[in-house]
Amino acid sequence: MKIYPLTLALILCAGLSADALEWSLNQEKVEICVPESPSASEQYAAEELQSYLKRMSGVEVAIHPGNPKEGSRAVIIGRHPLNEDLWQGLDDPDRYKIDAEGDRVRIAGGYRPPVTAANGEVYPSDRAVLYGVYELLEEQGVRWLRPGPRGEEVPQITTLKVADGLRKFQPAFPLRWGVALYATAANRSATEEETDEAVLWALRNRCSVIRGNDPRFGGGLKIGGSGHSYNYLVPRSLFKEKPEFFPLIDGKRTPKGQICQGNPELQDYFANAVIKRARENPQWFMTSIDPNDGGGWCECELCQAMDDPNLKSGRSDGLSMSSRMAAFNNIIAAKVAKALPELPDLRLYCLAYSQYTETPANVEKLADNLVIGVAPFAGAYSDYSRPLSDPESLPNSRFLASIQGFHKLGTTLYAREYLSHYIWPGPLPLLWVMQDRFQEYRKYGFIGVYSETHPCWGPQGMVLYFYLRLLWNPDLDLQTAMTDYCAKAYGPAAAPMLRYHQKIEERGKGGPYFGSGGSQAVNLFTDEFLSTLEDDVAEARKLAAGAGDYEWRTETTLKGFDFARLYRRAVNELAQGNPAKAKIAIEEVESFFREHATTGEVFDKGAGLRKDAKGKLITESTFRTLHADLARIDTLDRTFENPRLLQQLNAAWRFQTDAEGEGISKGWQLSETDDAQWARINSGAAWQHQ
Repeated sequence: MKIYPLTLALILCAGLSADALEWSLNQEKVEICVPESPSASEQYAAEELQSYLKRMSGVEVAIHPGNPKEGSRAVIIGRHPLNEDLWQGLDDPDRYKIDAEGDRVRIAGGYRPPVTAANGEVYPSDRAVLYGVYELLEEQGVRWLRPGPRGEEVPQITTLKVADGLRKFQPAFPLRWGVALYATAANRSATEEETDEAVLWALRNRCSVIRGNDPRFGGGLKIGGSGHSYNYLVPRSLFKEKPEFFPLIDGKRTPKGQICQGNPELQDYFANAVIKRARENPQWFMTSIDPNDGGGWCECELCQAMDDPNLKSGRSDGLSMSSRMAAFNNIIAAKVAKALPELPDLRLYCLAYSQYTETPANVEKLADNLVIGVAPFAGAYSDYSRPLSDPESLPNSRFLASIQGFHKLGTTLYAREYLSHYIWPGPLPLLWVMQDRFQEYRKYGFIGVYSETHPCWGPQGMVLYFYLRLLWNPDLDLQTAMTDYCAKAYGPAAAPMLRYHQKIEERGKGGPYFGSGGSQAVNLFTDEFLSTLEDDVAEARKLAAGAGDYEWRTETTLKGFDFARLYRRAVNELAQGNPAKAKIAIEEVESFFREHATTGEVFDKGAGLRKDAKGKLITESTFRTLHADLARIDTLDRTFENPRLLQQLNAAWRFQTDAEGEGISKGWQLSETDDAQWARINSGAAWQHQ
């Protein structure tokens, strides 16, 4: 499978020009033509067009194979003989063309022959014809804002308008991965209908990696595993038989942690496991060889010999494992490539993550069949409050250095991002962050992005929608696009909702650090900032009242504001040292979260509702800091009489660790010291998170 060089998304028509075809659906004879023997995706593309044209105009446009009938106007779909000049040689299933002239609108997409897996299942690869139909429908005003019927906006019109002439379309990134895919509590608790709705939403918004293999959807990039795969390739059940395959830690072999990467026999076993899976799944675009999440690295001599003792981890937790990972991955990649000449396009992917984020120092080049997923994980490597290239952001500087280092090694890259809830289910200012990062990633030839997604469709629906839009075209005019989104999503409440979203976006630019996954987003939502949103929230609710789906979309979005206000109240009570009031406030925000996580309309469905073996609700990571701080001040209250807050550290303060005890001698205490590269104090969090 080719990895195409990245270019700007080629969209030759941002809107409809004055030279547009206009067909009256209820006055003229219009039909949809497909090839004599259409593929499943060509037939489905025609059916999707027919369905939405009827919903828009009330007119059912007929579908038939073969050529248009005399005197009719026709939309011609797919690899039809009349489209041959469009699809001939177009072998990228992400690219499509639309040509409109006279009484013909022609839509064709890239095509590759289907692939058959070992179990006999056939995987098609011609989804772009669907993309072309969805492009045409979006030009009429159709929007798929979020999964399900209530997330669709379908205008009532009777005239089909199509820009005159030939237009070509292709995305900036072929790998558009993560939305409506990640196996969170939401997906585990989703009904079959909800899962189908999520897959369709992802397809219609041009996500290139979607669940399942419905032939109607024309295939997509198929990925083997989703990272952290050592346990799958070297199961822990092998420990009794092969303890030497597992890490030596503190002088003992243990099945916990990683594997013994320096062991030649383990390397053969590991490679053979990858080879077996790949032969069974020739449809895979790439397959994971990534370590397990967390630490537990082997300390044997063979493994340590692959390390660079001078390469330190940016997480301040000792030696970087990047050089070891590079040596091991190159060994595995060579064995796999040699064994699978019949799969020359297969790629093995591994993250550059956590303790192995840094550029390896022991190799001049990584294997050609390796893809590295650089991951801006946690505060050491990620600062969404600053542009990626901001030299004053130490986390972003570390991460950018990793990107540049891997790029110099000639490595194929993608990014594993955290552009969604995993800590904070409320609003997040990520539109400008995504645009900035995706534009930077394009400079280094990234093939795409995977975002760990826990869908909070209410407060973060706009983020999830624009994630795919910006992966297709990072140069999107965000102001215009946000205005369009608010008009389509909120109807009569569009104006105040646009102001609401814009203020949140502006708050994130250069504001306090708010962490990946919203881990520190409470820093953004101070009482002062929340007060600036109150009038817009009240006006939006008033204007949307009684407006059907517009009211539902407005209200489910603004539940994020309500959540932020309740969470801030709990934080304030903790800061003031009021354990009794803090306990009540924490119970209120947890109850609110759980109430609105039951259906998935607002928060991650099922989140906050998980129970332990005894049936007790498990405290979500969203609230663990609150509970930890409550326990701390409650202990102080029992230990001391009238404990009180003496001083809260200013958010502008910075700090630097002084492991060598040289700070005083270097004058760090002096006012003229340049501390621009030092880390910021996170004053709104508990001490262990500062």
